[in-house]
Amino acid sequence: MTTPTQHTPGPWKQAANERIKGEGWMWIIDNAGRMVAKVNTIHPDMQRQAGDFEQESANARLIAAAPELLAALEVAELYLVKMVADDTQTAIPPANALRVVRAAIAEAKGL
Repeated sequence: MTTPTQHTPGPWKQAANERIKGEGWMWIIDNAGRMVAKVNTIHPDMQRQAGDFEQESANARLIAAAPELLAALEVAELYLVKMVADDTQTAIPPANALRVVRAAIAEAKGL
């Protein structure tokens, strides 16, 4: 089921936390330093709350990990295809796990 990706190749990383007049954002960049995404750090009511920065940093880390997560799912897909073909019995049926993994890959690739 492998299809070419159209996203910016990884790895990505969280690069900065900029603040201007109380507004902030975190950048996600690729290896060449090009911006891939920007995570806003403005609280909806414009009043920063305790814990906002930690949650926003976690969001940025998750976005930055997206290429590696997609690659891991693609490896899991290959493994599950073999398990389904071999009719391997496990606590979670391989066919069910394969459907979940393929749905996540499709979502990540915009298919």
